[in-house]
Amino acid sequence: MVCPGWIREHAFHWDRHWRFDYACPAAMIAVEIEGGVWTGGRHTRGKGFLRDIEKYNEATAMGWRVFRCDTSDGMFLQLQGQIRHLLWLELGRGNAHE
Repeated sequence: MVCPGWIREHAFHWDRHWRFDYACPAAMIAVEIEGGVWTGGRHTRGKGFLRDIEKYNEATAMGWRVFRCDTSDGMFLQLQGQIRHLLWLELGRGNAHE
């Protein structure tokens, strides 16, 4: 993805054990890959879903932009394009469409 300094499993909260799947702290952008969408995984069952809501709302309140996708390659590629476009708009990066 086009962002300097992507970190995998980035801990973002000082009091909770929350981590982002991928994060670019310099741009306050996080990516969460939601597994088990079609098989009833943790992210789609009641308790896990509610915990994710709490995590994403707290991250947003802290200034993070959280992008979510499933494990499919197509959605991940689409997400990369959206993040490149966001960075291009915000930072004036000329390489947004690489």
